[in-house]
This record gives sequence, structure tokens and C-alpha cells, in this order.
Amino acid sequence: MVGVVNVLLVWPLIAVPPVATVYHLYCPFAPPEALSVAVLPPQVVARLMVATPDLQTLVNQELSKPYPLSNLVRGEGDGSAKEKAFQLYAQGDFANATIYFEKATTEEKDNASIAFYNGLSYLYAEKYEKAIALFGSDVMKASRYSQQAEWHRALALLKSGNMTESKAVLTLMADQVGHFKQEAASRLLEKME
Repeated sequence: MVGVVNVLLVWPLIAVPPVATVYHLYCPFAPPEALSVAVLPPQVVARLMVATPDLQTLVNQELSKPYPLSNLVRGEGDGSAKEKAFQLYAQGDFANATIYFEKATTEEKDNASIAFYNGLSYLYAEKYEKAIALFGSDVMKASRYSQQAEWHRALALLKSGNMTESKAVLTLMADQVGHFKQEAASRLLEKME
């Protein structure tokens, strides 16, 4: 019996999406089952061969865009340490923001917003141990920021090189149905194996 060889040609045309065409060739030496061959242009092959990002790349991508600020002080403000800290955070001056968040913490010890954004500031300023401590604090666990703090704590643990503890935190998130970073935690865990 003569087999059929299917040859798929995919080639991008000028200003048009790639076009795929299947040519059916009759081949006397092919097995009775259909045999398929794909001929792709170099640009498509290159895109297909691009490696998936490694663990550090994924972590850096997660941290490349700072967490949005939900506590913008509007109007003239009172010149408090809290106001100054949020302004510095909004400007991306995370190292100086930590100074003012620390001052604001002495005035409002149980303010979850201050603690959370202070942790973020330490994380973006690459002071991972301080970020880890803030994200793991009791204030964070009982706040509206609990899931966000847990996620950023895992990222800080990864950046600090603590793979064992970060894996434990990520596993809890990946197993928690409805966690806002459940899928991302699973992706990071895959890269850790």
C-alpha cells in the first residue's frame, strides 16, 4: 500500500500572518500510516526554541514592577512620616521610604498598610531579611494584605537564597484554592525542582 506524506509549509508573508499549507505527496516507501513533515522558516524555529525563563528570571519579572500604591495621600497633607513614606514609595525611592515607614511605625504600631509597604520598600531596596520579617509579622497575617505579604515574603526568601523556606511558603500558596498567586506559585515551584 502506498503511504501519504504530509508536508506542512509555514512561511510568513509580507505584512500578513504566517500561512500554513499542507501538501500531500504520495510516497511509495512510506508506511501505510500518514507521515508528517513540518518545514518552518528560521524565525519561527527560533521562537519555538526559546528556553523558558529560569527561576531567577521569573522572580525578577515579578519584582520588576513595584506593587501599586493604594494609600496615596491626596491634597496638601500633614507632613507626617507616614505621608512622606508613601510619597517616597510612589517615587520609587524605596531606601529612603523605609526610613520614614520606620518612623511612622513608632506612631502607628499596628497599621498594616505601613507595615506592608515598609516590607515592600525593604524588598525593592534589596534588604531581604527585613522584608521577610515584616511580611511574616502577626500584623500582616491578620490583615487585608495577608496573601500579598505571603507572596512577597516568598519572593524575598528566594532572593535571599533561602530555598527551603521559600519552597514551603510557595507550596502552601499553590495548594490554597483561590490564592491570588496560586498559579504563579506553582510556576516557581516547577522551576525549583
